[in-house]
Amino acid sequence: MPATTKAPPRRRRRQYGGHAAVAGAGLAGARGGGAADGRGRGGRGGDGGRSFDEDEARARSATMAVWLVVAAVLIMFMGFTSTYVVRSAEPGWVRERLPGLLWLNTAVLVASSVTMEAVRWRLRRGDVAGARRALALTAVLGLAFVAGQVTAWLQWSAAGFGVNRSTHAAFFYLLTGTHAAHVTGGLLALIYGLVRFARPAATARALAGTATNIAYYWHFVDVLWLYVFALLLL
Repeated sequence: MPATTKAPPRRRRRQYGGHAAVAGAGLAGARGGGAADGRGRGGRGGDGGRSFDEDEARARSATMAVWLVVAAVLIMFMGFTSTYVVRSAEPGWVRERLPGLLWLNTAVLVASSVTMEAVRWRLRRGDVAGARRALALTAVLGLAFVAGQVTAWLQWSAAGFGVNRSTHAAFFYLLTGTHAAHVTGGLLALIYGLVRFARPAATARALAGTATNIAYYWHFVDVLWLYVFALLLL
């Protein structure tokens, strides 16, 4: 009888030990799965969180660089504007009729800002492929704008409106040419973005900073063109 009364507690201890072993194995598996999941998210064979932090740090540095460029361009165009206003007040100032193609070019550039925002909208929903298509369309529209500006210059010059025709004509080429150069810089940024978006391991979260910085600059050159166009018209 004493032997039979002591046997059940020993079985309970063995069962308890078995449950602890299973729980320990499960916890170790959870830790291992978490580490593997972290490596998978990182996409670099290391710590995924550290990889994302590096992308964020680069994006913040790029944002600062974008705003510095924007500030420098604004200062330059403020100088152009002040000179333009002073010269337009002089006797003999003649305001030339601008090429009609500029209106179409303006619509194209505004449309490119819409597609640029579509890039960010797609990324917020995790659609990297859709964002890549919208970014490519933005680049095509930007290229079409620059091509349209060059066409407008050639048409205007062929019609007798060269740089030496009047001060207003000279300012037209100066302002539109300088702006087109900065749009070309934006096109290079778009090409860089397309390269990043084409990487197999690219994620919406990692690309968000790049898309935002490109959007800041692209919207800036869009608004800048509206200002330049209005200045030349008025």
